[in-house]
Amino acid sequence: MKKQIKALLAIMIAMVMFAQIQVPVLAATEEGGESSLTGYNEEYFDSYEEAVAAGEEIAAEASDSGLSAETKRVDAGNGPVFYTADAAAEYLRKQAVNRVTDNIIFEVNINGAGISKSRADAVVQDIYDKIFDITSEPNEGDYLLWHMASYQFSYTYGGDSIKVTTCKLNYLTTKDQETSVLAKAQGLMSTEFAGWQQHTDAYNTKKAYDWIRRTFSYDDSLKDHTAYGGMFGSHKTVCQGYASTNYLLLRMRGIDNRIVASKSHGWNIVRIGGLYYNVDATWGDNSDTGLLDKYYFLTNNYTVARLDSDGSHTRKYEYSNSTFNARYPMSTNNYYYDADAESAVSNTASISVDYVTHIQNDGWEKSWRKDGQMSGTSGRSLRLEGIKIQLEKPAGVDLGVEYKTHIQNIGWESTWRANGTMSGTSGRALRLEAIRIRLTGADASRYNIYYRVHAQNYGWLDWAKNGAESGTAGQGLRLEGIQIMVRPKGMTLSSAADTAIRGCSYVEIGKSSTSMAGGSGLINYTTHVQNYGWQGWVHDGSIAGTTGEAKRLEGIKISLGNTGYAGAVYYRTHIQNIGWENSLRYNGAMSGTSGRSLRLEAIQIKLDGAVAEHYDVYYRVHAQNIGWLGWAKNAEPAGTAGYAYRLEGIQIVLMPKTGGSSSYPSINTRSPFYKR
Repeated sequence: MKKQIKALLAIMIAMVMFAQIQVPVLAATEEGGESSLTGYNEEYFDSYEEAVAAGEEIAAEASDSGLSAETKRVDAGNGPVFYTADAAAEYLRKQAVNRVTDNIIFEVNINGAGISKSRADAVVQDIYDKIFDITSEPNEGDYLLWHMASYQFSYTYGGDSIKVTTCKLNYLTTKDQETSVLAKAQGLMSTEFAGWQQHTDAYNTKKAYDWIRRTFSYDDSLKDHTAYGGMFGSHKTVCQGYASTNYLLLRMRGIDNRIVASKSHGWNIVRIGGLYYNVDATWGDNSDTGLLDKYYFLTNNYTVARLDSDGSHTRKYEYSNSTFNARYPMSTNNYYYDADAESAVSNTASISVDYVTHIQNDGWEKSWRKDGQMSGTSGRSLRLEGIKIQLEKPAGVDLGVEYKTHIQNIGWESTWRANGTMSGTSGRALRLEAIRIRLTGADASRYNIYYRVHAQNYGWLDWAKNGAESGTAGQGLRLEGIQIMVRPKGMTLSSAADTAIRGCSYVEIGKSSTSMAGGSGLINYTTHVQNYGWQGWVHDGSIAGTTGEAKRLEGIKISLGNTGYAGAVYYRTHIQNIGWENSLRYNGAMSGTSGRSLRLEAIQIKLDGAVAEHYDVYYRVHAQNIGWLGWAKNAEPAGTAGYAYRLEGIQIVLMPKTGGSSSYPSINTRSPFYKR
């Protein structure tokens, strides 16, 4: 018994000692701590200190030459709050594009309490890496990556929050230098590359390749690594300057490409058709070889490496692993470039699109419509049940058209219809609800196909193009009319540029869009719904929330996508028992409450910064006992106050301004806001 007592005492003493040892550790985890993260571009420098010194030297040289070393510093303070690494990275990307250097302060809230040091470090590293995600902007993605010198983060962590107290970014160019580069590149579009819109991607790639070789010289001192160095002054730079300039010039003309690297060299891979080819303007600039195009212009991996003696074209793992190769498949053949064939301007004037629809009660239309004419009906409340689409084109143009429809009780067709065959149904009285249309064939990259639909309850939606959805889903609403047009790449649609044809072209109930990733559209939003919790992100006019289920909205997050302009979206909500929030939320922060079962009753949304100069934000809500209210705009309240009515759904859309203003058609005559 004494032995047992002694054993029990020993165990108890050990447990007490263990608890005493563990308590401080647990407390440290709960209280959090501090950490930091530094890094530098190992392609250029041997140490972080060397990279920082280089950045400081670049800023000093810029100042001596009359250029501003930086545009601004972010004002010190608490900084914005983000709820995903993607949102924080988007914020940092904008700072990096503007060459902001320090005082970049922000906070990241991560779901789940108890952030450890290792997790905090991983999150911050992930945020930095995501700065360089490929976007549609030519001066982001790889271009931004190859102009970065070093970075330093200091941050605290604890609970579910990481607060970045210091963020310093060093670059190889200044803001003024980048402004000069973009102005120079934009000028080339209308001079050196004039008429590029009507040429093939291969032809436009060759024009950029030849211009770089004529303009640039290799910097044997290995000092300059930038596009600015090649475009101005002595026009000297190293391979990264050649490759980043090519990246910029090609992406400005919509040509997909990446910068890849070996341990000692960097060059481009360019997408022509569905495959990628090597383009190395640096090695192609060696006039002594006499092999300029044969080995370094639109070639496969074997050819571009044939003259290597040191593995200069043997890619690093990050550019040669199975994931990268699957995303950027290389051609096994060299591209046969026929200058005469590639330089010929397409005969686009004679490309026409013909279409005919099957209409409720009327059957097939008696004649085909073409080139933007309306097919269907307006004001008769008749559904479209089927459609046929075909092209008229001259001989020698390899172009076709495919299309599929979203059908009542069926959903999206499983296969694409093509070139005059019927999409939809016949004799089953099933409405078409949405449509997708795309071009096929070797010449498809030269054209855009645009289309818009007249949808029940909405009227004409905005234009979609090249396979995007147009119409509605999940609401039981019919298509009543359609317009289709084909235009050569670069040619405007009416008075707006192709890139400005944006807005609300497809409206889907949010609850069915749980796979929708944030950041997909111009404006993205997600709602917290009674009993369901947070829904998936939707964008550009799709419905977040529910209708007909009597479920309240309890919270909302809104963020901007790639609008092409700097700025932010601000918003606040009117909450049950609370009223209007005292402060505005912005860029993905939650407005409303969580876990308190309080309904949202109204909302205000506004834009700020350069984006507000180019877009208006429109939004409307579905309110209890009323249904859809009218559209509100630019900080106007939408919803109710004093009625104790819940918000059940919301739509938000950005509309480009034309001549300083924009308009969005009202779906009904109701006011957007009712107040007692």
